[in-house]
Amino acid sequence: MTYSYSKYSYKSSYSYTKSYEWTAYTESDFLGPNTGSSISCGDTFTMPGGATVCMSTYDNDGYLSGDAKCNENATDSYGQKAYVDGQREGGQMYAECYHVLKGSDGRTYYLIEIEVEGYDAPGAGDDFFTFYGAVPPKGVELTVVNTCNVKGCMIDYRCLGAGEKAPENTPPEFTNDPKYGKICIDENTAFVIDLNANDADGDTLTYEIIGGKDADKFQIDASTGELTFKEAPDYENPTDYGQDNVYDVQVRVTDGKGGEDTTCLSICVEDVQEGQPKCIVIEAEDMCAWGFSKAWGCNASGGKLMKLGCAGGEGVLWTKFTGEAGTYDLKLFVQDENDGQSKIYIKVNGEVVKTLVLDNDNNGAGSNNGYFSEIVLDDIELKPCDTLSIWADGNCGEYVRIDKIELCKDDAPLGSIGDRVWFDADKDGVQDAGEDGVAGVTVNLLDAGGNVIATQATDANGNYLFENLEAGDYKVDFDLPAGTFGFTTQDVGDDALDSDADASGQTATITLAAGENNLTVDAGIIDLNTAPEPVADEAMTCADQVKTVDVLANDFDFDGDTLIITKVDGQAISEGQTITTSAGTLVTLTGGELVIDGEAAYAALDIGEKDVEVISYTVADGNGGTATTDLTMTFCGDANTLESFCASLPETMDYQIVSDQTFPLDPSSFEIKISNSGDTRLDGVIFENAYCLSFYEEVAEGDNYTDAPMNSGTVLCSTDADVASVFNPNQISVFNGNTAAENMDLINWILNQNFEGNGYSGWEVQRAIWELTDDRDLGYMDNVEDMGEDVNVQEILNLASAHEGYVPSMGGNIGLIVDPGDANELNLQPFIVSVNIEQYDCLC
Repeated sequence: MTYSYSKYSYKSSYSYTKSYEWTAYTESDFLGPNTGSSISCGDTFTMPGGATVCMSTYDNDGYLSGDAKCNENATDSYGQKAYVDGQREGGQMYAECYHVLKGSDGRTYYLIEIEVEGYDAPGAGDDFFTFYGAVPPKGVELTVVNTCNVKGCMIDYRCLGAGEKAPENTPPEFTNDPKYGKICIDENTAFVIDLNANDADGDTLTYEIIGGKDADKFQIDASTGELTFKEAPDYENPTDYGQDNVYDVQVRVTDGKGGEDTTCLSICVEDVQEGQPKCIVIEAEDMCAWGFSKAWGCNASGGKLMKLGCAGGEGVLWTKFTGEAGTYDLKLFVQDENDGQSKIYIKVNGEVVKTLVLDNDNNGAGSNNGYFSEIVLDDIELKPCDTLSIWADGNCGEYVRIDKIELCKDDAPLGSIGDRVWFDADKDGVQDAGEDGVAGVTVNLLDAGGNVIATQATDANGNYLFENLEAGDYKVDFDLPAGTFGFTTQDVGDDALDSDADASGQTATITLAAGENNLTVDAGIIDLNTAPEPVADEAMTCADQVKTVDVLANDFDFDGDTLIITKVDGQAISEGQTITTSAGTLVTLTGGELVIDGEAAYAALDIGEKDVEVISYTVADGNGGTATTDLTMTFCGDANTLESFCASLPETMDYQIVSDQTFPLDPSSFEIKISNSGDTRLDGVIFENAYCLSFYEEVAEGDNYTDAPMNSGTVLCSTDADVASVFNPNQISVFNGNTAAENMDLINWILNQNFEGNGYSGWEVQRAIWELTDDRDLGYMDNVEDMGEDVNVQEILNLASAHEGYVPSMGGNIGLIVDPGDANELNLQPFIVSVNIEQYDCLC
């Protein structure tokens, strides 16, 4: 938007002028990788945020002229004096040209290039830019499709503007620089401080060392602000300017927009007691004692010694060890008298570690003022708080006089860690012939506490080496060089040739033995790989059924890499392997697909119940890229009891009955097709094992489902308590005299025997059921072709009679009864259908 106001001026006559003001950008705001040193046709750039400058001028005609008549000078000789952010700059301003822009939002925009005589815009490029009319939103990608000269009165000031001007830049501020700038660290420590700064505008910050008497001793990470010594300082050998172990450095943080903050730091290096005396002396009289007494002797250190309370007796001296853990040689200062062969046992925490006999007899008859032998016992392992004890078993009048013990720690040889940083061109994680080392990579050595204790840069061949290392735990941390690089796959093979750095550049803990030279710690660097983008999946299954889910089908990798599944539920998995999730579900990786088995985990779910488990899985692209998403599995419960199964059935349904009434008859008797039950388990299903429950009632049927009438009925299980409501009161079995309802246990037993698949016809099974529900002996049906033989019918009935009280198991079949009621006198026949519980015991 352009703002204007008017004023009069007097020269030879009155003239009328207006002030015009609008927002704009500098050329540097637009320049980037897809532009040159100036904006021109064919360039592409992204629309930045708010405008960066405010331009204004006075003019009497309301139009900004070009330079068509006076190249590089305004055509209009009156007005158009340039003001930038309220300051008068250069001569006149004019419209150099206008650019036609095509936006990624599909719209066309017009960009006016404004030049000021004798003045260049700050930064890269030299002109100012504003829009004529519409202003693109931030982030729209703009392409210059045409560039044209400005002629005549084309540019109306009122149409100029670049939106609201961006707020003034707020400089960054250090947030954790210490009060008075003083930091104290232990000697031999490279890390100083991880400086933090806050920028209210959210600008990217850059840290740099700009001064201080000891600036050359430090280095700083430009992006993180981590300040470290180039070489860890040594208190005994200071290298600071005043050689007083106080190092001065000045650090600056900048936001790239002119904002900055500085801090001056004084780092004082403190002395650290390094190591302990080579030998530890423990006077016998300073130890706890039993059976020993203190005595004075002129040859004992300090004039004091300990001896047995009685000659040839027993005694113990003990103390708590307070030195460093390690292997020690113990030197015992003891009198070896010539009148006995006493034994001495050295124990650590009650366990005998050394035994000696005083059998040299080289200290005479023994006396408090006598001399002492020095007996060395090698290689005793000690650690702080161990109980070290001396047990004396005197012999033949020997007093076992002890002056002291001296513990000398074995000198542990020093070792080294090192090898090479190389560029892994084929990204296989192995140093292959012809793959070059990478020079200048910063390598940090970390102690067990994660502190940086040494830093090196790789040489021209990519090699580095940390020497003179004590035994202990270390890690090596590699810094990536500038550019789009990452680390190759870790630990793929031979440790001497593979890469030991993880994705962050750090190795696992390296336990260095005394004197060990581990020269196999390498790091491979690769071009960054774009990680895959897996898409979350959903699947549903009955809890007692295995579900196979192709989770990779909708996952994507920008690099076109083939994806594989490497983890499920956070656990590593490979082809053919099965893992158990935290919820107890079994997941097997088969052919790149996940086979889900929740039967055991969700066994408690009953029919109609559901549970949801979110199973994470990780995909890898084979080039170091991994990503994790979720498979949301819904498990539907299967019936745990007959009661819950029956309760899940619909109350009503439509059905059709088909029976072949043309001779020869189909041996399967009746079929039933269910519809409109509202239960997806049953609708559309044809059950071939369907039987009448009354010999006398009418049934509406057909030869096929096209012609068969549609019937309606209520549904109940044959085990329901009110099953008697299906039958007429006078339905008495000719076989055993029971009511039809009382014989439902025998009928259910028959439905579970698969008689029709074992040599019996469907009509023979039907006849057996009729004789259990009605009082009619159907032996005469032997005379009807294809209606079966009575001997088989009676065999079925006799077998069934042995199973009174039968209740179907959850793995068997149950009779589902469809009762049409008495609404249709042409269809009064109730039917029983053999339904496999396992097949229909889940609503999913």
